[in-house]
This record gives sequence, C-alpha cells and structure tokens, in this order.
Amino acid sequence: MSILEHLLIPDQPFAEKDEFNIQFLNAKIEAIACVYKKLILVLNHVTQECITYNFDENIYPITGINPYLLNIKNTHSHIEDSDINLMWKYLEVINKAFIGTRHQRDDAIYFSVDFVYLNSKKIDACCTKVIPYQYDKDDNLLVTLCIIEPINFAGSAILRKHDLKTKTTSIYNTNTKQFEHEANPYLSEVECNILHLSGQGIKEKDIAKQLNMTLPKLKRIKTLIFEKLNVCSVSEAIYISYKRGYLDAMPKK
Repeated sequence: MSILEHLLIPDQPFAEKDEFNIQFLNAKIEAIACVYKKLILVLNHVTQECITYNFDENIYPITGINPYLLNIKNTHSHIEDSDINLMWKYLEVINKAFIGTRHQRDDAIYFSVDFVYLNSKKIDACCTKVIPYQYDKDDNLLVTLCIIEPINFAGSAILRKHDLKTKTTSIYNTNTKQFEHEANPYLSEVECNILHLSGQGIKEKDIAKQLNMTLPKLKRIKTLIFEKLNVCSVSEAIYISYKRGYLDAMPKK
C-alpha cells in the first residue's frame, strides 16, 4: 500500500453511497492528468480505493512507466525512513483538517508535502499537493486528490498549509504541533555572497573585509542563514541552498 493511501478516511457516515458519479470524475481527472502531463491520485473515500493517473514522464524513474499503476516498492525505497515517519504524522494532520462540518473546517485550504528521494539519479525530490476535492451534502469527504511533481528541494520532509483566501503559506512545526507563518526562505544577495566565499575556503575576517562589513555583522548574518535554512554548518547551508536553487552553482575552492 502507498503511504498516500493512508489519506483514505474510513468510517465516514455516508448516507447514500451512489450519490456522485465517480466514473465521470475519474474520466475528468484522467483527461486533466493526460493533457497537463501530471501524476494525480484519486482517493475515493466511499469505496476506500486509490486510482492512479500518471502521465508525467519525468517521474517515471521513481514510479514506473505504467500510467495506471504506481510501483509502490520502488517509490518507497527512495524515501528516507525518517521522512516516512514524518509523513505518517503529516497525513494525520491533513486528515483531521479535512473532516468535520463546514463550520469546523476551512474549505479554502490545501496541503503540500516536500520530501527528498535518495539514490535517484534523475529526481532529487517531490512535492505532493493534497486537495479536498468533493464533499457530500452531509459534509463527508468523498474525494481527495494528490498531485505529485518533481521539485528542487533538500532537507527533512516539510508540511505546508496553503490558504487560498489569504494567499498565505504556513509550515507545520512538529515540536509545537502548530502551523506557523512561513518566513521568506530565499537568500539575499549578501547571504549568497557569504556562502559562495565561505565555500571557497576564505576566512571570515577576509569575507567581511571583501563585503565591506564588520566581522560581528558577518557572524550575525551567518547565524540568520543557518536559522533560515534550519542547518548547523556552512557546508549544509551551501548544499541546501544549491539544491533549492538559491545558489546558481556550488562554490569551487
């Protein structure tokens, strides 16, 4: 079973199990996946089934080439165990947000999970967008959609909540178990220059002189970089910045 199939919510009190046309919905999603070359999973909470439409050739090295079947064993083998454990927790958070009455839930949100693929030569990471697609008249969730696409990303798996009304994004904090506003994750030109020069083996005092700043200011900026990227060393900061596209190239010593 795919880990994403645990987004299937069991034991919802459906009054009428045939009140929506799943065949029409599946045909519609298949057409969208085919036209836009996407990998989309349709999670049917009524039948507890997961249907795959995979027309994104860029992700075939991980998922397999069958557009209607995921290679689950291969897909999971490329995800780090620590990320698998995180994703279990994230899916529980997502499911809780999707159930309840209209007054209890927010229909203007969806979630995304960024995670890294290990030992894959063609795909570094993926983003899985989880969207509550259709509810019945009794506020039971009928269908959830998962859209999976390759991205540039490095680090531990991250759960984000996207609010379509406010056009804001927040990140789930596993310590506080709360969503927190996502600060600007991008690096400024000065921050990028500091990482480039540090990666070339230049000493801090020389970097400060070259960038026309005091040494204490340089140290403060480096601390802010570490906090922004959630890392503990310059080498980690350089690697993650490069993988996320903040740096154009890895510095050469």
